[in-house]
Amino acid sequence: MSTYKEEFDGYKRTPYWDDNAPIEWRHLEPGPPFPPPWLDHLSRLTKEGEETIYVTEPYYLDGESFVELGKIIRDGWDVEIRLGNSIHNPGEALPIWISKEKGDR
Repeated sequence: MSTYKEEFDGYKRTPYWDDNAPIEWRHLEPGPPFPPPWLDHLSRLTKEGEETIYVTEPYYLDGESFVELGKIIRDGWDVEIRLGNSIHNPGEALPIWISKEKGDR
């Protein structure tokens, strides 16, 4: 069982992604179309003076997930898989932090 944390590691956590996210996924109702498996438990982490970190915490990654993450990297985003540091369901979900590359700031 997970509980929603409004703060994490000094960051303010907000549910879902915004219009500046690396990709657009707006379907929030249950049922099709379903998001790709790597888009699960979306949130944003913000801290004053720093770029927004877009967080997704899927339970698994398949080959297509890595292709999509590669496209995001190609588009100038930094992607970090932070094993063992899940906000949503520690020990089960795979936290992926996505932010603009430092050179783009």
